[in-house]
Amino acid sequence: MIVCKFGGSSVADAKQLKKVKAIVNKNEDRSILIVSAPGKRNKDDVKVTDLLYASNTAAKEKGDCSSEFSKIRSRYLEILSDLEIESAEMIEALDEVEKNINAGAGSDYAASRGEYLNARLIAIYFGWTFVDAQDLIVINDNGTINDETWTKTKAKLTGKNYVIPGFYGNSESGRVKTFSRGGSDISGAIISKAVDASVYENWTDVAGCYNADPRYIDGAYPISEMTYGEVRDLSIVGASVFHPEAIVPVHAAGIPINIRNTNSDEEPGTMITTSRDDADSEVIGVSAETGFIKVSVSRLLLMKEPGIYNVLSTMLKVHGISPVLTFINPDSICWISSSANVSDKALADLSFRLKDEYKMENVSTKKNMAVVGLVGQGLKKKPLAIANSINALDKANIEIDSIDFGTSDLCLYILVDQKNSKDAVQAIFDANFRK
Repeated sequence: MIVCKFGGSSVADAKQLKKVKAIVNKNEDRSILIVSAPGKRNKDDVKVTDLLYASNTAAKEKGDCSSEFSKIRSRYLEILSDLEIESAEMIEALDEVEKNINAGAGSDYAASRGEYLNARLIAIYFGWTFVDAQDLIVINDNGTINDETWTKTKAKLTGKNYVIPGFYGNSESGRVKTFSRGGSDISGAIISKAVDASVYENWTDVAGCYNADPRYIDGAYPISEMTYGEVRDLSIVGASVFHPEAIVPVHAAGIPINIRNTNSDEEPGTMITTSRDDADSEVIGVSAETGFIKVSVSRLLLMKEPGIYNVLSTMLKVHGISPVLTFINPDSICWISSSANVSDKALADLSFRLKDEYKMENVSTKKNMAVVGLVGQGLKKKPLAIANSINALDKANIEIDSIDFGTSDLCLYILVDQKNSKDAVQAIFDANFRK
């Protein structure tokens, strides 16, 4: 059995839905579909999910969302018309959703209805069975998946040919609860694990996971095969083809993920597996994420003091800093954190306390930093790749602030000024991947 998730661009209009149906019909094992809300049809378009957020805001502020919701209604009715489908069922579903948003069903409910309505529509178009994600997936208050999910899903999905909305499930209290944006990837992974799928196909508008962002990097091309760990490390440094949290369910079950292109389904895409035969032979990608701050402290024999790391970590959290990467040596610690919602005052107060209360000899903070990551299981056995990358940055006159492997065997982290991030990625790409 193959579980297929189709993203927003793949289900944006009737033309795309016809492609989806053709893809599914090519393989009878493709028997469970997870679908997103309709995405953008062109660069100036608006996603249905964003229209639903606007409808919810209007309902709260004005008590009526009819003006905003009319755009959503028109979008689905246009798809039905283009597919030459007349459906009283869809009209009733649209009416119900508008009524509930006006009645104050809440932002999670409103945001989830794009997937809900699209799954209803696609089930009608395919002649398949619609199953509401609320009847399958239970999301704990802390965002983790309740074990009840596996029992409910196995009991409900006993046959074939189901359409399930992505992005949401049921809260512990019985209300609609959404994942983060892009969470349909997570929904697909959960269903894949629950039904023990042979493959989880993730259909999108690109030909797989690229070895660099093709929007910015000249010469980037898709990776044919990579591991779960490599996907995770690339996502940490900005690659965004696949939702990083969606790796967890399929990784635990050993189910491969195949990222495919709806608009070019003959291409094999990227296969993500537990391991690959040539895992030690190459590095597989480079990416960068901007918007970081760096906080560094040093004192002679710093790490000899019992409990100092935990104390300092708590101090950072008190000032609103949650590190995503930490580099440590015997005399110093360097934390890399998102700069979102961290004020200059918070940094100044933190610096003062680190010096005054913990007697740090040096404390420094830097904003507007980027983390560049070179990823691959063969990285530590490829010193030439590391040397080529550093040399390429030197030739491009890009100053390296810090460099570290962290705790990963898969990723070399290089900290640079964010204004140089794209040039840094291009330089490292040219040194390692240029064909």
